[in-house]
Formats: sequence, C-alpha cells, structure tokens
Amino acid sequence: MRITGASGALGASGALGASGAFGAPYEETLRSLRKVFLDVMPGRPYFPKLIEEILAEDSAEDADARRTKILESLAVIEQSAQAPAQAPQNKPILLEAARILSRAHSELGGALQTLVENERTLENRHLGFGEKLRRWLLRGIGQKEGAQEYEVEYYETAATAPKVERVAFTAFIAEVRKKVGLLASLATAPGFARLEASAEQPLLEFVDRQLTDLLLIHRRMAGLNAGFQARAAEGRKTEIKGIRLELVAVKNSIVKANQRRHEYAARREEQEQLGRLGHGSAG
Repeated sequence: MRITGASGALGASGALGASGAFGAPYEETLRSLRKVFLDVMPGRPYFPKLIEEILAEDSAEDADARRTKILESLAVIEQSAQAPAQAPQNKPILLEAARILSRAHSELGGALQTLVENERTLENRHLGFGEKLRRWLLRGIGQKEGAQEYEVEYYETAATAPKVERVAFTAFIAEVRKKVGLLASLATAPGFARLEASAEQPLLEFVDRQLTDLLLIHRRMAGLNAGFQARAAEGRKTEIKGIRLELVAVKNSIVKANQRRHEYAARREEQEQLGRLGHGSAG
C-alpha cells in the first residue's frame, strides 16, 4: 500500500478524504504523528509505512476488513507457535502385554508341579523293584539317570495331520522353571519397573520372545499331559491329576497379550503411513 498525500491513493479514493484521522489534512496528520513519536520514543526507528497502515486500519472505508485480516493473521501465527501434537505413545501397550503374561506364572508353576508328580508316579508304576533300587542308589551317590524322553503329538493347524516331537523331560522341566521365575519377577513392582525403564524396541523384542516361548511350552505341556493320561488308563488304574484348567488359563494370557501385540503393530503401521503421507505432501 502507498500513500501519496491528499490527492494520493487514499486521499483521492476518499478513504481518508481531505482530512486525516484527527480531522486535520492527511499530510499534516502524518507530520504531527512523526513529531509525537520522536518526542515520546527518542532514538527508536520511525517507519512511515507502519503509521500509514495504522491510520488506514482506523479510518479507511475498508477499516473493518483490514482489522479482520490482521486478527486472522495473528491467529495463524499463534497457532503455528504452539508445540506440535505428539504421536500417541505405543510403549504402554507393550507393557500391558508383558503384565498380562506375568500373571500366568502361578498357573504355569502349578501345571509344572503336576506334570513332575505324574511323571514320577507313572515311571514308578512301570519299574520293578531292582530298577527302583538302582535309581535310588544312583541318586544317593550323586549320579544322574539317563534323560527320559517322551514323544508328544501336536497340531500346527486344525486341518493338518498331527506331528510328533521328542521332549527331553528333565531339560524341559528346567526350562519351564526358569520361565516361571522370570514371569513371577515381572509380577513384582521392582521387576516390572526394570521393564518400564527399557526402550521400546528391546521391550518389543522381549514381549515377542515371551509369546514364542510360552506358546511352545503350552504345546509341549498339553502333549505331555495327554500322553500321561493315556498311559495312566493302561493296565491297572493309576490316579494322576490333569492340568487342563491350568493350560486354559495360560492360553488365555497368551491370547490377551497377543491381542495387545497386534494392537501395537496396527498403531505403529498407522503412524508410519501418516508419516509417509506427510512427507509426500511436504515434497
């Protein structure tokens, strides 16, 4: 915008007319404002264009429109000065998955103890007096017996034929005991606090590893339980306890934790897509 005096852009168009904002000729108004500015704010730079803008916003025919435009521009500046919105935090979802898995330690420990007792009961039933005595003597002198292995069946999917794997019982029991101890430690405040302090990627890898391990443990426990139940039904009846309820509880924990894992993956994918769209529009 340019002002050239009473016959200039504003004066000729009638924005201010022959007089300025204060009832005086426009050029006289500008001179008066300049004098007042220099008296009130000595040493500060004087910008004639800014003064002309202020006069126009106050007295021009489109003064209201000018003021509205200025306010809108200030609103945009204020909005842009705000901190950018942060993406939703994903780590709490993984922590919730770990917390759900930790709750399975009690049922997992109970199932483990029952399997150990059932295996001992069934082995003693099939052993003669001489073999029982030999094993007792070996334990007495600190020597270990040969590792007992069991064949267990499992299904990868409901539509496929069963597969068979051999499970070294003693090694498997030791592995499950370690897992029970780990999950039990996570159920305590200090143990879970250590997990909370970890970064998101290591936490994700930890949750994935626990899900994989527990799925395998659950599968093998179910196979051993079915095998022991079948052996108990052979010959004379032998009372052994099942672990069906414990297995159901462990499976529920796995399913719920896996749901949180999928929720985490979906949210990460959504955020990455939004990021790619943002980069595309910026380019």
